[in-house]
Amino acid sequence: MIEANGLNERIEVLSGSFLENVPSGYDTIVMKHIIHDWPDDECLSILKNCRESLQVGNKLFIVDAVVDKDSELFRRITTFDVLMMSFLNARERSRKEFETLLDQTGFKIINISQVGFEHLIEAVAI
Repeated sequence: MIEANGLNERIEVLSGSFLENVPSGYDTIVMKHIIHDWPDDECLSILKNCRESLQVGNKLFIVDAVVDKDSELFRRITTFDVLMMSFLNARERSRKEFETLLDQTGFKIINISQVGFEHLIEAVAI
């Protein structure tokens, strides 16, 4: 899909520890199934490192489940939430919890979309 859309020159996959730093010089960071794996203090470190690597107006995309008790996915997501707490001392988070983490680290949520079982959280560096 990347190659088919002519994006080879714009996308780079890097390895490393986002708990230590995130390489700068990019206009977007995508994290899939990352935030729900960590307790709040590590999430704050990860997100601060992401913010330090981005300029104002650059975007952060988070793909994770968002807990919403009014959603048809609520039971399924809360089942995963119990598993995350049991095995990783981590958890699924509500919209408000994502907003709090992102606000504390220099981001503002501009959109949340449901994509199948998961959500795409779009945030901008402020």
